[in-house]
Amino acid sequence: MRRRVISTLVVLGWMGAFASGAAAQNPFSMDGTVPDAGVPTTQDPQGNVKELGPKNGDPTKIAAINRALPPMLEFTNPNQQVDLDAVYLQTRIAGNGDQWLYFGWLRDSNTGSGFLSIEFQQSSLSPTCVYTTAGIDFVLPESAAETTLINTCNPWRNRQTGDFIITWDQQGNGLAFDDIKKRTFTCTGTTVPFTCTLGPIEDLGSVEAAISGDRFRGEMAINLTTEIFGDAERCLSFDNVIPGTVTGNSDTADYKDTVFATFPPVTNCGVLKIRKVTLDPAGNPFADPANPQFGYTVTKSGDPLRFDVDAANYPVDGPAPQLSIVRPNNNTPAGPALLAGEANQHTHNDLRVGGNYTLVEATPLPTPYVLVSIVCTDAAGSHDITSGGNYAVSVPSGTFEFTLCIITNRFARTTPSLATTQSARVFLLDSVSITGLTPGAPNQATSATFALFDGTCTTQLGSASGTLIYGGTPNGSTATASMQAADAILVNIPAGGATFRWRVTYPGDLFNNAVTTPCTLESTTVVITFNDSGS
Repeated sequence: MRRRVISTLVVLGWMGAFASGAAAQNPFSMDGTVPDAGVPTTQDPQGNVKELGPKNGDPTKIAAINRALPPMLEFTNPNQQVDLDAVYLQTRIAGNGDQWLYFGWLRDSNTGSGFLSIEFQQSSLSPTCVYTTAGIDFVLPESAAETTLINTCNPWRNRQTGDFIITWDQQGNGLAFDDIKKRTFTCTGTTVPFTCTLGPIEDLGSVEAAISGDRFRGEMAINLTTEIFGDAERCLSFDNVIPGTVTGNSDTADYKDTVFATFPPVTNCGVLKIRKVTLDPAGNPFADPANPQFGYTVTKSGDPLRFDVDAANYPVDGPAPQLSIVRPNNNTPAGPALLAGEANQHTHNDLRVGGNYTLVEATPLPTPYVLVSIVCTDAAGSHDITSGGNYAVSVPSGTFEFTLCIITNRFARTTPSLATTQSARVFLLDSVSITGLTPGAPNQATSATFALFDGTCTTQLGSASGTLIYGGTPNGSTATASMQAADAILVNIPAGGATFRWRVTYPGDLFNNAVTTPCTLESTTVVITFNDSGS
């Protein structure tokens, strides 16, 4: 006969409730109203339908199922009393810091005995068991995606030592759904899947439960801190949670209904994420193309912030006990600094919980950035710790997923230095008078050319044309040409001045030879005095 222990049995109208070592700190209300406020719902196929679950047979007994080779799943129709319609699972932190687990259920029938089994595995679900693939609804007709799942997936495969199950014996039609126990796996072997055995039945010292008045629903709450984590000097996380029903609390029990879903981890590991935001001088988000690196230091006042772990697991932060996390303003053996943007945030998911965490930014900051704010958001809300102060790191629970600290820096405007150098530019023009042209001859040349050279007549600085205007007595024996303002040659004048020389060319025609003035014929000297003293 199965041993059943009842510490307290309370009948609440048409609802049944019991508590074993119950604590007033329980953050969930055990009143038979299922689910408790704020607890999410995970639906499971229900009614007279075939749904996906383990095959019945020796390879899929509760103690051996992790070693069953695919295909080890098939479509079956569980009996109503062990057919789950929905489950409800969440963790919360009580006022005294203890972490509690809530589990609720809804089944097809409110009569008949059954056994609930919830397995908690430390390893994540195998990558071949992706429940969210399109086409997977766990009921017939079997889709191509479900065929692939059946042929490749064993959800229990990664079971290891320290994993455990919680069993809940539902006794007939009465209100005393009060037999909630724990059994822990011990496994041997060097590679997954291990050979595992179930340990003895363990009483739970701190558990509360209730069922609804119509007996279709039930709920329980377990103090994880006292029952699972205790004073464990290591980060414990159960990433794969498998609720279901079985035929009994024994190594040879068969599975009846299994809820395949991805639940949040059940963990005592605090999660801290640190994110960098950079702003431009006007305070707008700024993606700096230089991608500067910012450092920081995390400490837990007076205590190690990591669990007592093997130093080989933490080559970045050094051996335990970890008193701080240090990230300098560059990539060094102490770990990479923080870059701007959510995609580059740092995640520390193995920290001790506590409300005495501090965070400071490493100095000096990358030039020309200044610190704007450090704001940390934990389960209690947001805290501005720019000028100092504490925040809490706690485990994911309820709607709280992790503590997030955002360090915001602004690109500061720089004040440049000015050094001036004066310069001057002038426009130079020239003109020419021509005499001795063949009188009365047709004057075919139309323009003269003016070329400007440096003072040594070695470098030509510019040229322009001037229209020839003929006249004189006798007729056509003289001509003039001038550069117009629009044709003036612009030259730079260095300190101390400069000398320029002209060379003018008359191109000639049928009756007159071409003539060019020597470069030494005329010169222009420009002197400008520069004063840099401000006077």
